[in-house]
Amino acid sequence: FFLKLGQYIQVIRDRDWSSSPPYLRLWRYQRDAPFLSKDFSVAACFRDVVPEAKRPPPPHWIFISPAGASTPLHLDPWHFHAWFAQLCGRKRFLLFHPRDIARIANGREFVNPHDPDLSSFPGFADAEPLDVTVHPGEILYMPANWAHDVHALDDTVSLTQNFVDARCWKAIRALYLRFTLGKIARAAEGTTEEEEEEEEEEE
Repeated sequence: FFLKLGQYIQVIRDRDWSSSPPYLRLWRYQRDAPFLSKDFSVAACFRDVVPEAKRPPPPHWIFISPAGASTPLHLDPWHFHAWFAQLCGRKRFLLFHPRDIARIANGREFVNPHDPDLSSFPGFADAEPLDVTVHPGEILYMPANWAHDVHALDDTVSLTQNFVDARCWKAIRALYLRFTLGKIARAAEGTTEEEEEEEEEEE
C-alpha cells in the first residue's frame, strides 16, 4: 500500500513497534524531493573521483524508522565506500573488517551476529566486529568491503551515500570488466548466469 511521508511518520509515532517495525529504506529523495539537496553539501573527502560527465549524479538515500528497525549484515555493492550521517536518533553498527569475510559469510548468506548459528558459521567466534553507536550530528565513514549490521536504537532519520575514490576505482573497473566478459562468454556459450553458478557449486 502507499503512504505519504507525513502519514508514515505519524504511523511510527502513534504505535509501539516492538516487533516488525516499518522501515523506510533507501528513499531516493533526489527524485521525489530534490530541493532537500540544498540543505547540505558533500565534504571534499567523500566526493567521487569519476568525472561528473561520465556518471549520473551519485544517489543519496534517506532512512526513516522507529526504534527497533534493523538492516541485517551485508556488504555494499561494487566495492563502494560510504558515508553515513545520523540526523535524528541513534543507530548501532557492527562493522566487520574484510579479513573476517570468511568467518561471517557463506557464499551470499551472512551470519546473524546477534544470534549466530555456529554450526553454519563456525569461524564467527573468531571475528572481531567494531561496535559503534552513531549519534545525531555524527558521520560514519565505511570503507569498501566492510560488512555491516545496523540497528536503530531510537526513532531515527539518516542520510547516506556511496562513493568511489582512487583506491577502489581500480577494483570497480576490474569487477565491471569481469561482469561484462562473463556476459559475453555466456552469450557465446548459450548459458545463463544461474547455470554457471550451478556448475561452480557442483565443482
